[in-house]
Amino acid sequence: RIGSRLTLGGGLFATQSAPIGMLNFLKTLCLLLPVLNFSHIGLAESSNLQVIFKLDDVRRAGDDVPDNWRRVYEFAQAQQVPVSMGVICNSLEGDSSTYSDTLKSWHDSGLVELWNHGYAHRRWEEQGKKGSEFSGTDLQTQEDTLLKSQELGKDEIGVVFTTFGAPYNWIDQNTVTAMETVPDLKVWLYGPSEPVEGVVVLKRNRHVKLEPKVGMVRFEQFRKAFVSSAISSPLVLQGHPGQWDDLDFADFEEIVAYLQEQGVAFALPRDFITPQEK
Repeated sequence: RIGSRLTLGGGLFATQSAPIGMLNFLKTLCLLLPVLNFSHIGLAESSNLQVIFKLDDVRRAGDDVPDNWRRVYEFAQAQQVPVSMGVICNSLEGDSSTYSDTLKSWHDSGLVELWNHGYAHRRWEEQGKKGSEFSGTDLQTQEDTLLKSQELGKDEIGVVFTTFGAPYNWIDQNTVTAMETVPDLKVWLYGPSEPVEGVVVLKRNRHVKLEPKVGMVRFEQFRKAFVSSAISSPLVLQGHPGQWDDLDFADFEEIVAYLQEQGVAFALPRDFITPQEK
């Protein structure tokens, strides 16, 4: 008889009679293939995966953008890789025409999506309780903060932010309600687990990270996690370029090259706004 053992995905399948048993097995496999979903496993076809770079904490340095952010933009332009950048919106206040003009030119390039990353990027602790702009504050305060940040985007750089991501990703139920009152905001990066009316929530993958520690990029850790973890599309990768050194930039560039080799598609948060919400 023909050998009667076949290994698939680490499991062992035995047939009592090779021709009949193998035939039955193959028939069963053919029936299962159309309904098996490989889009959420690490060994999935990477060409089906979309990747978003969520880069946090754009703020002014003097009259212009910091050098680290310019370095990110120049790399993105050279590679034609889109990136999204979260603007701390109080940085748009005051006499900052050079800074504003730079951000506007990046936005106009089509490679950069600027998004609302809150007003002041503050957090605090009072009487043993931690708080931030969007965690532990009342609804009116959160609505006012969102709207003030939206207005600064429109007035200072001519950009209507359509995406929001909270400082520190700290949010509460008031944030959910506040978001529903700002119709221009249609995408929420690292938002709540529950659906939000009129908003696309793009979730975080807790295992596949651009930065294993805030401000630190490591290619090898990323690669190992990428090939061994469950991944849903889009994969939203958070980074803090303002804190990167030369080693971090080199590893970021290596990660981008690796993802390009895997055939992923790079995207922006706004690409996930549904036609009904546009």
